[in-house]
Amino acid sequence: MNQKKKINNNKFNPQNCAIPSVYCGNGNSLPERTNDKYYTRKGTQYECLQKGIGTGMAIERTRGLPNDSLQQIKYVGVVYEANFKKLKIQNTTQLINYSKVSNKATEELLRRVFIKKGGVFDEKAYNSTLLFLYNKGLNNLPQCIKL
Repeated sequence: MNQKKKINNNKFNPQNCAIPSVYCGNGNSLPERTNDKYYTRKGTQYECLQKGIGTGMAIERTRGLPNDSLQQIKYVGVVYEANFKKLKIQNTTQLINYSKVSNKATEELLRRVFIKKGGVFDEKAYNSTLLFLYNKGLNNLPQCIKL
């Protein structure tokens, strides 16, 4: 079932894009919130091992890709890149240019691209892509989904 959370249409706020994560560093206090993530708690050894393996796999996966590959955006993999290409967005440059048109068009595009198996909307990939666009200088963007 496709879940659609209401998105606020006020000015874009990158703080709303933060993705919750477990903290795997040294020390007892959690680092401060950033635009792309915030820590909810200290991770277990197993969670941190999984996180480290996932990070390593993501780095290796993107190593041989062109700089303008859509897979350079966090949470965008082979499947989502194929979804973009079906909608005539071949690379990050085209995505940026498309997103300059209107925030409504950008939202509709991303809502069509980020559908997981079973029809569930991928909120992390959506937020991560909006942050990517914001970091490329775009301000007229739809709101992120608070996670």
